[in-house]
Amino acid sequence: WRRWPACWQASRFPTIRVLLRRKCCAEVDMNPDVTLSAVVLTRNSSALLERCLQSLKFADELIVIDDFSTDETAEISARCGAKVVKHAMNGDFAAQRRFGIEQCGCKWVLFIDSDELVSDELAEEIKHVLQGGEKAAYLLKRENNFPHYDITHGSMRSDCVLRLFPKEGLKVEGRVHETVSSPFPHKKLQGTLLHHPYENWSATIRKLDVYTEYLAVQQVEKRRKTGFFTGVFIKPTWAFIKVYFFNKGFLDGRMGVMFAVHHAYYTFMKYAKYYLLVNSGGKF
Repeated sequence: WRRWPACWQASRFPTIRVLLRRKCCAEVDMNPDVTLSAVVLTRNSSALLERCLQSLKFADELIVIDDFSTDETAEISARCGAKVVKHAMNGDFAAQRRFGIEQCGCKWVLFIDSDELVSDELAEEIKHVLQGGEKAAYLLKRENNFPHYDITHGSMRSDCVLRLFPKEGLKVEGRVHETVSSPFPHKKLQGTLLHHPYENWSATIRKLDVYTEYLAVQQVEKRRKTGFFTGVFIKPTWAFIKVYFFNKGFLDGRMGVMFAVHHAYYTFMKYAKYYLLVNSGGKF
C-alpha cells in the first residue's frame, strides 16, 4: 500500500482507486502491457541499420536516438517502425544513453549498437528471460564478424557486454567506453550478438580519430595524469604486445599484425591528443 502512488492511496473505494491508478500510469507515460524497450544510438549509421532494427522486431518498443545524421538513418529507422528522437550527443556516449533510457516506456531496456545484430537464438533467450520475470542484468556474448577474413583474436576477440536490464536503478557513466551499472545481479546469456565493426580500413581510422578525441577529453576531465614518454611510447608498445601476444592476435595471421598495429596507434593517438589538450588546448 505504501508503495502505491499518493493519488491512488487517496481513495479506499475500489472503483475510484482503479480510475486513479489508470490516471497515475498515464501521467508517467507507462504502458503496463509493454515489456521491452530496445534503444539504438545512431550517427550516420545507414549502412547496417536496417538489418540491426529488423533483428529487434521482438521488442515491444524500438527507439532510435539519432545524433542529427545527414544520411538516411532517420528514414530507415522510421520505415522499420522505430520511434526516432533527435538529440545531440556532444561527444558524450553516457549522456546519450541516459537520454535514451528516459525515452523508454517499458520495464526492461536493451541497448544495441547500430552495427550489431541480435541472432535468432539470442532473441529467443531474451524473450524467455522477460517471460520469467526475474530481475537481473544480462551480459551478451558479442562476436566480431568480417565477410572476407577470420579475425577472432587480439583486439577483435569476442567479449561480453552488459546490455539487457530492468530500467529500474540504471546508471551510465563515462564519456566514451561508457559503463552501465544495474543494482540487480549479473547473469550471462548464451546467444550471440553479431558485431560488424568495420567495413574497410578507412572506417577503422575514422572511428579511431573520433574515439581518441573523446578519450583525451575524458582523461583531462577526470584529471588523470600521464607522462609524455609513457603515453606516446610505453603505453602504445604495451598495447601492441598485449593484443598480439597475450590476446593471441598472432593466430589471425596478417590481419592480426594489422589490428595489433592499429591498437598501438589508437593508444598513441589518445595520449598524443591528451598531451596537446593539457599543454596547448589541443592545438599545435
